[in-house]
Amino acid sequence: MSPYNIQDINKEIAFLVRACLGEISRNTVIISLLPQASGIQIIFVLEAESQEDRNSIEDIASEYYAMHDDDPKIDVRIEVNPQLRVPPPPPARTIYLRKD
Repeated sequence: MSPYNIQDINKEIAFLVRACLGEISRNTVIISLLPQASGIQIIFVLEAESQEDRNSIEDIASEYYAMHDDDPKIDVRIEVNPQLRVPPPPPARTIYLRKD
């Protein structure tokens, strides 16, 4: 069970959307935020392996982390899967879903 209420989740979504501005490449398929008891997990799905995209994801994570007043527990997961086009189910929140 998540310790986050809807206001907390909406704040986290807003932070992540702001952190992603100008950083999402065509190779990015899905970005999701998953509130968990242990913290926030951010899931990035890439179509193909790309060091440039991994660097952008590091920038996004740093920017997202910097928006917090406290010391949030953030877990960033990167998946490379050219077939995946379905976002994770709730309680995950899809922030970005590439339209093909």
